[in-house]
Amino acid sequence: MLNRWLATLERRYGRYTLPNVTYPLVFSMAVVFVLIVTNPGLLQWLVLDRDAVLRGQVWRLFTFLLIPPSFHPVFIVFGLLFLHTMGTALEASWGTFRYQFYLGLGWLGALIVALVSGVPTTNAMLLASVTFAFATMFPDFTVRLFFVLPVPVKYIAIVTALGVLAMIGTSQGYERLYPVVALANYLLFFWVELVDLVRGYTRRAGRAQKFGKFRSDVRQGSIRAKRVCAACGVTDEDPSVDFRVCTCAKCKSPTDYCLEHARNH
Repeated sequence: MLNRWLATLERRYGRYTLPNVTYPLVFSMAVVFVLIVTNPGLLQWLVLDRDAVLRGQVWRLFTFLLIPPSFHPVFIVFGLLFLHTMGTALEASWGTFRYQFYLGLGWLGALIVALVSGVPTTNAMLLASVTFAFATMFPDFTVRLFFVLPVPVKYIAIVTALGVLAMIGTSQGYERLYPVVALANYLLFFWVELVDLVRGYTRRAGRAQKFGKFRSDVRQGSIRAKRVCAACGVTDEDPSVDFRVCTCAKCKSPTDYCLEHARNH
């Protein structure tokens, strides 16, 4: 249903999209990084602050999107290159309209929570949603962490998800809604994959539990014979006993007998 709805919107409004939007976004973050390093007080003028917006500083509704993912000289290079890789891959897979719609929903979610809660907000959850989307679509893509250590992107997403859960656990009141609502774009786009993931994990856990119980039963000798002679009761626990299955009119249904009684019954 979501795909059909997005297809309809794309036919109507797709011509208004800006292709390769990741390029100006990454470039703007690099410029903002340089400006903040040289003038640290600038950061306070960029974050999404409800009270400041109500005082007329409406640029904050958009400038919080340009806050770089890190302020460390090494981490910022890695972060911007990683964002460029993820953004261009998602746009190539989804198309320009769908990718920008995803970013727009992330921006709207962060905006709603910031205006409701009054807590100053950055673009951290929007960047997290891009990471989750990329890791869901390309889980085995290998990232050279700090340009050295090869790490599949799915593990980066797991660490990011743990950080989001920690934020939820340590926040209070409306602040707890921020990660949930700000990640609504990811939940909307990938809820089917998440349901399948949970179901698959549940099935694997169930199979592992059954296999563990089977191994435990074998170790404890609780697995009993499956074949029992209908005449004398001897079981296949005795390896010297040979069994036959009888399907004669007298037995009416397949019945196990030891070899001796199979001949004489």
